[in-house]
Amino acid sequence: KGAPLKVTGLVLDISNRKQAEEELKKTQSLLVSSVESQKDTLIYSIDHNYKYLFFNKSHHDFMNTTYNKDVELGLNILDCIPSTADKKAAKENYDRALKGESFSNVKEYDDHELTYYESFFNPILNEHNEVIGATGLSRNITERIQADEAVHEAYQFNKQIIEGAQEGVVVYDRNMRYQVWNPFMESLTGIPASEIRGK
Repeated sequence: KGAPLKVTGLVLDISNRKQAEEELKKTQSLLVSSVESQKDTLIYSIDHNYKYLFFNKSHHDFMNTTYNKDVELGLNILDCIPSTADKKAAKENYDRALKGESFSNVKEYDDHELTYYESFFNPILNEHNEVIGATGLSRNITERIQADEAVHEAYQFNKQIIEGAQEGVVVYDRNMRYQVWNPFMESLTGIPASEIRGK
C-alpha cells in the first residue's frame, strides 16, 4: 500500500471573461444586424489583392443578379465582374481607396432597366494608419434620380408655358417679392425681368 495520493486543484473564476465574451457576441450580432438591415445598400470590403474580406447579403444578391456571380469570401472581386468596362471602372475606384483616398461617385447600369447607384469608397486603416484594404458602400438612388428628373421636366414645361403666354404672368413669393415676370410683362411695361425679379 504506498504513499497516500495527493491531489492539488486550482479553481479560477472566469466569470469576467465569460461576461466579456458575451458582450463581444452581442456587439458582433448588433453590427451584423445593422449591416444586413440596409436592404438597399451594398456593403463590402476587400484587401490589397482585391479579395473579399466581407460583404452583406445585398451586395451578394447584386453581384448574382448583375453579373451572375455567386461571390464568396476570399474571391477576387475583379474576377467576379465579367464586363471589361465595369471591371476597369471598379479597379480604378478600388485603387484610389487603396492609396488612401475617400471619395464617392454615381454610376448607371442598364441591364434590364436603367438604375443608378451612388457609391462611397474608403480606405481601411490599421492602428499605424497604414492602408490595409478598402470598403465600398453603394446605394440604389434610381428613385431619387427619377424624381429629380421629373421635377426638372416639370420646371422646363412650366417655364415654356409662362414664357410663351400671350398675357402677363407675375408670381410673388410669400414676402411679396417678384419671382416670375414673363416676356409679355416685359413688353407690356418695358421693364426687363432681370430688373424686377427679387424686388
